[in-house]
Amino acid sequence: MAEINSYVRGTLARIAISIKNAAGTDVDPTTGPTVKYRNPAGTVTTKVYPTDTEVVKDSVGDFHIDVDADSEGKWSYYWSGIGTNKGADKGEFIVLDDVFA
Repeated sequence: MAEINSYVRGTLARIAISIKNAAGTDVDPTTGPTVKYRNPAGTVTTKVYPTDTEVVKDSVGDFHIDVDADSEGKWSYYWSGIGTNKGADKGEFIVLDDVFA
């Protein structure tokens, strides 16, 4: 089982996707990608590249978003790109309380 990243409340949590074709070459999806993330209260936020500037293209096939980790608990996310070059990924991270705040 993969280790889950943890962040202190109030920091930015970077979540990313790298989309590759069957040959292992980085490729952009025809549409998107789209990222959805859910905070511990259950609120889901959806962001789409290139419409939402929060989703950043780092290079061909590589995208990220910095999420304001403002609530303690378990967060989850799901990336998807559709079209000719499909790709998807999911994961979660934990936000811990800042004991000095």
